[in-house]
Amino acid sequence: MQTTIVLTPRQQVFRKVWLAFWCLVLVSQAVAPVAWLLSTALKSNQEALISIPPQWIPLHPTFENFQAVWEKIPFLSFGLNSLIVAFISTTLNITSALLMGYCLGRYNFVGKPWLNALVLASMFVPFQVTMIPLYLLCLQLGLSEANGVVPLYIALALPFCVSGFGIIYVKNAVASLPIALEESAILEGASFVQLIWHVVMPALKPVLMTAVIFSFLAQWGEFLWPSVLINSPEHMTIPLGLVQLQSQFSMNWRWVAAGTIISLIPSFVFFAFMQKALLNPDSVGGVKE
Repeated sequence: MQTTIVLTPRQQVFRKVWLAFWCLVLVSQAVAPVAWLLSTALKSNQEALISIPPQWIPLHPTFENFQAVWEKIPFLSFGLNSLIVAFISTTLNITSALLMGYCLGRYNFVGKPWLNALVLASMFVPFQVTMIPLYLLCLQLGLSEANGVVPLYIALALPFCVSGFGIIYVKNAVASLPIALEESAILEGASFVQLIWHVVMPALKPVLMTAVIFSFLAQWGEFLWPSVLINSPEHMTIPLGLVQLQSQFSMNWRWVAAGTIISLIPSFVFFAFMQKALLNPDSVGGVKE
């Protein structure tokens, strides 16, 4: 027998205030670093970066730091390289996650438990463990900077084309879908490709959008793997460009903060766009009872 707890109006107000307080604390932890970066980037050379108490609002805001960084660092070239690599990696990642996740979530076959265990185990292997074998493999396949830009882009995206997290995420979502969706399409004569494209993908659109956000943002901010493969400045991505900015200008924190803010703008725009598609109620598929 379940007991229903009835809260008084005062307790309901206290509960809402308490939840709002902790939400504000969590949001502040996420926003505070970005706010401090923006504050540092807007400060002039006459203002101290570190003071007690901290000066969050610049006394004389200026965009000179942004202008100086933009003129001396080819952000458009770095951003284009990052965008191409992130697009290739995200496209292949979502494709492999969708196909493999659908097969694991919907079909029964010999060795399925072992394959599930293998995919889960891959999530616990640090990238640093596989980085050297991957580098040697890329050299043997001719996927290096010396062989041209296209092989370099493929090598940069190669380690992130398959994600254990994405496969398990899609697999669990497929298992929760009503099988009547696919049965209706099969009865209408749909092929496997048509089934995936016209039925499964629309039904899993929020899930796939979430996976796209995770994959794109992770690849956009990837530093370790590009630092291993890239040597020439014209092939550098955004994270490598920021490191070059630090060493070139002897840790001018105002310029470093301005460069970081510029590099974050595409991520914010992409997330805002994808979030709009994610929260669109028309994107959710289902079957009417």
